[in-house]
Amino acid sequence: MLDYGFCIKNNEWETVQFTQRLHRPDEPDELFKKIKNVLNRAGLNGLRSLKLGQEGGFGKGLMFYRIVNLTLEEIDSILGEDVNECGTRKIEHTVINKSNEIKALHAYISLLSTFDVSNLNDDLGLLENVDVCGRLRTAVMYRVERMKIVKNAFEMCEEGVRRISLM
Repeated sequence: MLDYGFCIKNNEWETVQFTQRLHRPDEPDELFKKIKNVLNRAGLNGLRSLKLGQEGGFGKGLMFYRIVNLTLEEIDSILGEDVNECGTRKIEHTVINKSNEIKALHAYISLLSTFDVSNLNDDLGLLENVDVCGRLRTAVMYRVERMKIVKNAFEMCEEGVRRISLM
């Protein structure tokens, strides 16, 4: 969970890794340009933080990003032939559910509710101001957009939190 994010694409759930790195003054311009290329292709615009978004290199979908540092050689390999649409290497592919969107949403909510933030390195700034309720709401907003049947996403989110607390 700490190294991978999850992305919904075409009703499939993919485990993907997104990359980002701060530009340091001592880094050569060539390296910085390659890093920026990776960031732009992946649709990332922030640094050292976990991002929740509905648009990105994969197109429409929910995704969050785990930030990792890369060497120049790793960036070269990412920008080479072995890339996906984001310009970042796909580390692993996991389909949670391909046909039943409700089950996929429930699986996603369960997954996020068990996400342990207590042992993350604060220096990375991960999960700042992002709590379980916020992640649940993001998941429910996906359902709103796809199925057009949930009228109040926040109420649904609160209900999800209530159900999880009863488990």
